[in-house]
Amino acid sequence: MTPEEHSIELERIENEIRQRESRSRPDKQEIQYYQTTKVPHNQNEQTKGKLWKPKVILGLKLFGVGVVAIALVRVAAVVANLLIVGTLLFVGYKVFFEKKKNK
Repeated sequence: MTPEEHSIELERIENEIRQRESRSRPDKQEIQYYQTTKVPHNQNEQTKGKLWKPKVILGLKLFGVGVVAIALVRVAAVVANLLIVGTLLFVGYKVFFEKKKNK
């Protein structure tokens, strides 16, 4: 391929690309612009209050769940101790104090 043929081919490709771009570009009349406004974040006291209140409520809920869990563990420990002591007393009574029946 000669340099002239190469430059002609490049121009042809460039023209094709321009035509595709012009077809894919929307008309300026179709473009709609909207006025935007900046929304201030955390400016007033109500917004600031809304940010920390859910965190405090969540913290109190977690604290309450922790207290209930500790109470349940302690109650379970007392019940387990009563069962152990009761079982030991029952076995001791059966072994040492119940009269044996002779057949």
